[in-house]
Amino acid sequence: MAIKNAQYKVQGMNKDLSYSAFDPKYSWHNKNIRLTARDSNDLLSITNEKGNLELEDVNDLQINGEAIGSCVMDDSLIVFTHSKDADIEELMTGLKVDVKSITKVREETIYSADVQDADILNVDRSCPDGYTLVNNGGSYSCEKVTSAIDEEPAIIVGGDTRMVQHYTNSAYSEWGTVVYKYGGVNQDGTWPIADSLLYPNIYTGRLQSEIPNSMVVPYTGDIWRNTSNNTIDGRLNKCGMWLEGNQGYIGTLGFAREVTIPTAGIYYIGAGSDDKCKLSVDGIVVVDQVISNMREPSCLNYAGDSLTFRHWFLYPVSLTAGIHRFELSATSTVGNGLLGFEVYAGTESEIINVESESALDEMILFSTKNVIDGSTFDIGNYACADPTYQLVNNNGVYSCQKITTTTDTEPVIEDISYTCNNPEYTLIYDYENESYMCSKTIETVTPIYLSSLEFSSNLSNIVEPIKLSFDYINNNNTTSSSSGFFSASTNKLVFNIESKPNNSIYSASNIKLDRASVDITPAQLPTFSWDAVGDFSWLVPSNTIIYSSEDVGNYDSIYKLSNFSNSNSIETKLLYSGNLNFNLSNKIQTLPFYENEFVQKVYWIDGRNQPRVINVADGTVYAYGNTQFDFIQELALQESVVVTKQYGGGSFKAGVIQYAFTYFNKNGAESNIFYITPINAISPIDRGGKVDEFVQNTFKLELNNLESKYQYVRIYSIYRTSKDTTPEVRSVVDLSIDSSGFVSYIDAGTAGSIVSSDILLYVGGEELIPQCMSQKNNTLFLGNVELASAETTPSTLKDIDINADSLFSWKESDSVPLESILGGNNNAYPYKPDSLKSNTNVAHFKYDETYRLGVQGQYKNGKWSSPIWIGADKKVDKRYQTFYDGISSSVLLTYINGQYAPSQTIIDWFLEKGFIKVRPVMVPLNYSDRTIVAQGIVNNTLGILKNRLPANSGSNVFAFPDYLFRTNSKAPQPTGKTFDGRYAHMDILKLNNGANPYSAGTPSKYIENMATWSTYDYHDIYEEAGNGNPMQDDYDREFTFVDRNMVNFWSPEIEYNSELISQYQGSITSASLYGFAFETGYNFNFSLDSGKIDDFVNSTSLNFNKGNYYTGNDAADSIISKNIWAYVTNSDPNNVLLFPIWTPKDYNTSTSDNSIGNYGIPFTKINKSGLFYFGINRNLVGPKISYDINNPYVINNDSSIFYKTNIADNQSNNGNVLYSKLFNKTYAGGSYKNIVRSVDGFEFANVTSPLNIKYNSSNHALFSFKEKAGTFKCMPRLQNLNESTTLDSYANVPDKWYRMGASGYSADVLPRNLLAYPMQGTNDSTKNSLPIFDLYVNDLDKDATRYGGTSLDALYNNTWIPCGAPVAVADGMKLKYTDGDTYIQRFDVLRIFPNDLNQIPQHTEIISFLCESFINLDGRSDVNRYNTDSSLMTKSNYGLLNDIYSQKNNYFNYNILDPLLFKSKSFSNTIVWTKTKISGAITDNWTSISMLSSIDLDGVYGEVSSINLFNNDLYAFQPKGISRLLFNERVQQQASDGVSVELTNGYKIPEYRYLSNQYGCGDKWSIVEGKNGIYFLDYINKSLISIGDGIKDLGLSLGFKSWFNNVRESDKYILSYDRNNNDLYIHNDNLCLNYSEILNTFVSFYDYIGVLQMKNVWDRFISIKSTEDITKVWLSNSGDYNMFYGEQKPFSIEYLINPDPLNDKVFNTFEYRLNDQFIDWNGLEVSNWYQYGAFNDRQYSDNLKRKFNVNRVQLPRQSKTLDSDSKLIDLDTRNSLNRIRSTWVRLKLEHQIELQNNNRKFDMQDLSISYTI
Repeated sequence: MAIKNAQYKVQGMNKDLSYSAFDPKYSWHNKNIRLTARDSNDLLSITNEKGNLELEDVNDLQINGEAIGSCVMDDSLIVFTHSKDADIEELMTGLKVDVKSITKVREETIYSADVQDADILNVDRSCPDGYTLVNNGGSYSCEKVTSAIDEEPAIIVGGDTRMVQHYTNSAYSEWGTVVYKYGGVNQDGTWPIADSLLYPNIYTGRLQSEIPNSMVVPYTGDIWRNTSNNTIDGRLNKCGMWLEGNQGYIGTLGFAREVTIPTAGIYYIGAGSDDKCKLSVDGIVVVDQVISNMREPSCLNYAGDSLTFRHWFLYPVSLTAGIHRFELSATSTVGNGLLGFEVYAGTESEIINVESESALDEMILFSTKNVIDGSTFDIGNYACADPTYQLVNNNGVYSCQKITTTTDTEPVIEDISYTCNNPEYTLIYDYENESYMCSKTIETVTPIYLSSLEFSSNLSNIVEPIKLSFDYINNNNTTSSSSGFFSASTNKLVFNIESKPNNSIYSASNIKLDRASVDITPAQLPTFSWDAVGDFSWLVPSNTIIYSSEDVGNYDSIYKLSNFSNSNSIETKLLYSGNLNFNLSNKIQTLPFYENEFVQKVYWIDGRNQPRVINVADGTVYAYGNTQFDFIQELALQESVVVTKQYGGGSFKAGVIQYAFTYFNKNGAESNIFYITPINAISPIDRGGKVDEFVQNTFKLELNNLESKYQYVRIYSIYRTSKDTTPEVRSVVDLSIDSSGFVSYIDAGTAGSIVSSDILLYVGGEELIPQCMSQKNNTLFLGNVELASAETTPSTLKDIDINADSLFSWKESDSVPLESILGGNNNAYPYKPDSLKSNTNVAHFKYDETYRLGVQGQYKNGKWSSPIWIGADKKVDKRYQTFYDGISSSVLLTYINGQYAPSQTIIDWFLEKGFIKVRPVMVPLNYSDRTIVAQGIVNNTLGILKNRLPANSGSNVFAFPDYLFRTNSKAPQPTGKTFDGRYAHMDILKLNNGANPYSAGTPSKYIENMATWSTYDYHDIYEEAGNGNPMQDDYDREFTFVDRNMVNFWSPEIEYNSELISQYQGSITSASLYGFAFETGYNFNFSLDSGKIDDFVNSTSLNFNKGNYYTGNDAADSIISKNIWAYVTNSDPNNVLLFPIWTPKDYNTSTSDNSIGNYGIPFTKINKSGLFYFGINRNLVGPKISYDINNPYVINNDSSIFYKTNIADNQSNNGNVLYSKLFNKTYAGGSYKNIVRSVDGFEFANVTSPLNIKYNSSNHALFSFKEKAGTFKCMPRLQNLNESTTLDSYANVPDKWYRMGASGYSADVLPRNLLAYPMQGTNDSTKNSLPIFDLYVNDLDKDATRYGGTSLDALYNNTWIPCGAPVAVADGMKLKYTDGDTYIQRFDVLRIFPNDLNQIPQHTEIISFLCESFINLDGRSDVNRYNTDSSLMTKSNYGLLNDIYSQKNNYFNYNILDPLLFKSKSFSNTIVWTKTKISGAITDNWTSISMLSSIDLDGVYGEVSSINLFNNDLYAFQPKGISRLLFNERVQQQASDGVSVELTNGYKIPEYRYLSNQYGCGDKWSIVEGKNGIYFLDYINKSLISIGDGIKDLGLSLGFKSWFNNVRESDKYILSYDRNNNDLYIHNDNLCLNYSEILNTFVSFYDYIGVLQMKNVWDRFISIKSTEDITKVWLSNSGDYNMFYGEQKPFSIEYLINPDPLNDKVFNTFEYRLNDQFIDWNGLEVSNWYQYGAFNDRQYSDNLKRKFNVNRVQLPRQSKTLDSDSKLIDLDTRNSLNRIRSTWVRLKLEHQIELQNNNRKFDMQDLSISYTI
């Protein structure tokens, strides 16, 4: 047998190699062994670990709480702790009681309970599925009825076999047709009298005293009315029938037919009878006429019973598609009988407007006119042969059914709700008696003795009452039991303690919480103190941490530890102590960032709260607020802000500006915006600024009640110079906040710096809760984020309160001054554009327009919620008003604003959602969604009779703009001259008499007979009335007249948006009269150069005053125009307008100084200019007066052309109304005549040559009023009589107002009592007036399509903007919608102006009036608004508009979020990043986080668990993948010249690249960066992996895979790295494994267990360990050997020895060398697969032989054996001498702990083993 030796020099551990293949350079297991050098010359020596040393504070300051996070900042250590007293580790069943010192602290009011039976509030009864609740006289049961149906076909029975015959009568249908509204038919034939909207329309052609005029619609046809009282026309004559051969039959006859209805919808059933009828559909009575009711004054107001056959009745009925049975019976009570019946398919308009009987036939589904005389009268009725069966009509198919039912019953399920009717009592639940009670607290003043109790559960989470029981002991040691309860509804703990005398002191014990019926989630324990005599209750604040009245201390702390250069002590400073919502289960990840000497920040996250940051540079103790470290700060939102515009100084370009404000602390987080001002105009004082004009404005900003917890307030400006363009955003100034909370600043436009235009959209950032973070290139990255709160607001308030939409109303604002009244002053222009001075009361809401309105809540961090629709769109039902205030001599104005008064239910919901404030919001109304597209004034056009004759109407001018704006009343006159302007408007006329107005000597007759004229007919005018002879001569027809049917419409919308009406071509079908404007001043000037006017010398019968004569074909004393006669020798024949027949007189020679010679002195220039100033508006009240119009056509301003549009002629189907370019025309001298009016009468004057004149007009619209019965044909005028005057009373008052005398024509004159503020005295009763119109888009689908509809998708697509001031959430709050889209301002339209200021003659006219506009008219930028000389005005210098002042407040806009897309709060695979940090910046960019800067990794690899930086590369970890984030990537590329070019992606993450989808890690604490790479535990692959030089599986490659196979993620391993020694530690509460980068091996297991973290502080390696709620810091490699956290630990090494692995061996001895003999092994174990032997300390020393530094030890003999389960079994004495024999052996050498620590270094070089083969 050979004796051999084997040498072992250990370089690490290996647990994967088999016994036979084990390498001697590895050990099997090391404990507290070090192989790497800690001292000189000991690399690969086996040494014991030099332990750690507790670093004590120089001031004995203790670190309270358990450490949950730490970081190193420069040479300091920052430690975060949390007290265990605030946590529970498991859910307990009762309360822990810690009775501390009991002290009487005060006397307090203690509450006891008076308990009574609860009152029943409601009993909800329900039934099992399939059963129905049945109330049998107060006795309830659940019944299920089962039916069986037996069906048989129906039979036809009865039927009137008498024959029918058709009859007629001249009285039938003579009064026309009554068409009922759907929903407006009472069964007795009347209609709902209380609702005028449901009144029927009565289509008739003549007024009968019995017919209510308000319902009459004029009708002149013969289809729906027997116009001529014949026996042919009218529906009843067409289809009436009665008993054959006997129309005088007295009685009732019935008629029934089945009609197939093609599609579902509303159908009209025509019916007539003599005398009354009854109509049924499918057996349901539609109408059963009661004549006595129908002839009541409130209805048809007839006398006698003849009303029915004089009308035809149309009843609307809703029908489904299919067969329906119609039954009509008529009853004749006297005289003849008759019935008629028809079914029509079509709308009321389509049916009534049908033009022929054949066209009507196409609409008729059935008519009795088609019933053949002699046919059977009635087809009979369906019936059932068996009377026990029931007749059923199934879509026209009749059958008989018999239903047999059976009934099952079940008990009723009752859910009883209780309440306390007495408001002094509170509802509680008594668990002992299992019933609800009402408890009233009773106050008792008693001394309070305090001790401390800790609840084991967060009582605020309890969802129902729970029972609480406890024992209490007084100072006499008397024990009693008591109980109480906690009620979540009242949030009170109520106890009942037996009262004891002498103020006994009580303490509680054995407290139990009965929670069998509730689920209490472990949470932070609320702590409170109590001890009292008597009954009391205690109020628990909801969702708060509860403290005792004793100071039990704070439990979240931040410490700064410094002075690590001293090896024995440190300096500890408590930076903060309070409640930061820490939790032991949520360790804190930190990220230190050194900016400068004074700014050294620690950022931290815990996966529970939002990110936070603290500046630890100067060791400031933070004493205020628990949210001061948050990225997103809480705001009180109590500030007030005033902005005052000042003139002079400043340097802005013309535009608009608004301001936003934020808070910040120096070097800290910037808050969200706490206030945004309305928009302010940058403009001169009396006008808008021109584009790019520099304006001297400044804005004074005054901020009050600012929050003292912030150091600074930052002011931003949002500045625009062009409408709806990207604004310039400027950080204006940062102002420090002092104790007053007030700051003031004047912005002159030059301070601050321009920042990104979108910065304010994201300032302050989103409140996120990330799970991991890192940084690169001064940019912070956060991964696996969760929104602090998901946007869970509903889309509509009706989801909160079903009546939410009804809480809104339109209100009239308080009156505000608009302008002064200066009467008739020639320079009267008192209006000032005040909207440019102030940002309030700028725009309101348009009458009759529909708006989409909502609310928006502001959270405590300043962020605004998603908008919430109020639940219904609201149409404005009030008009603005202007009225005269005699005290201030001013026009006052009231706006229309909205008001929303939320219910208490909604207010409570606001509070529950955490809203601090709520503001009104609206969806801006686009033009495409508007009902009203423009408001403006109308005036007449002019026409020339000849041009309208059929032969000329296609080529000549049909109409043209009037050169003079003709008002309703008196017109301004030049140079003080006056005339009667009562008839300033004339109608389009047609001759009705035989007089020829152009015959000599008959002009007065022509005038006198004017009253007999009727409506002008375009195609009859060429005939002389009465003889049908055409007018032969041109001069017979060459006269100018005023056309009030075809009108011009002047509106700011058209002036400044000429494409507006074109966009609506074909859809604008009506104009609504809004009111009248009254003139308050004018400026009208004439200038006559070189020449003057004299009397007519050849007309001795006339006495013309100088300059006071007129031309035109006038009626009575009416005039068309005021003309100046002149003679022009050389007229310009090009592009001349031939109106208004301004003609020179053929003067005879005269020697008078005032005469003009025989054409000797020509007039070289005639100027005519004027400003009409309408200063007050009177708006209509009552029903809206609407006019059907032809489609408008926009007339664009053009100096060289006039215009043409094909507007359909209302009187002719094929005619064209032309508004065309005027052609050249020359009149031969003396060939025409015209009527000339002077003050003395009328006479003819010869026209020798026309005065050619050119002028142009501004953009306007042209339209004509449709001639439709019941509507206005001509533009309206205002009746200037007493308010009591009715419409009928002025029909024949020619001496007051002209009115058409045609019978039956609708009134075109309105009484002033239709005005909201009737005219008062001389204020405006004598002033000129003009009508104001709104243009309507009559789109039947508008309500359904406006804003995209009301679907959820439409709401999500709507964009909302603020429209009013925020209001604090409180009871009784009201929101005011003050920022609308409609301005009430003055519009000055340069209506008529010359093409060229040098032209001769010329004419200029300006009309100024107040109107509503969607354009801010105060934005006029020209300087001529107050210029009194209007003769020089052109489109290039007048009425110029800068539309920037129409800018809406839309910089901040919002959308309702789709909950399907946004309900999720968690974004587990998302990474977000911030803007780049600038060191030392006054605000910290890292604190502003936005989800816009984000990227989503592949979700298949799991959530993002960690982001790590290594060698300037960012890596993102997921459980199943690792990716590299390509942020600020730089690559080298060769240019064509060979020079390398570096490219970067500019601090963006356009992509990410997966390094592996085979490895990953799901725990950030199991990842750490080392020098050679990133190390992490892969819990799926069960190994330690490194990323650096590729991806390496260290567990597999280094022989530790088998060990890692037992690693679980639940083991919560932490990886720490020692940069000084290149050591990696894998540790948790139970073990610690070391990997050495130097040796690339696993070295040993250590007793560094139960530590939070191990890290380097400069050249020191420390660990942080918490025990019993105290945290200590330990310095590694600085304590005694073998000492771990103050406790001695053994060290050992275990070899696996297998030399000559194939041979069986006997193992004899082993030897080893020690460099220090003062410490040695003191125990060993040896074993193989079946043997075990061991030495204890004494046995080891007995068997140890030492020579020099070599120690030899005899291996022990076998003392135990191993069974099949590897368990040791003691051997008997006979087998105790067996040698250890096998192919291998495991040898464990250890140093056990001694009583006295031997603080010596163990240093073993190697080991050899002796064995025998």
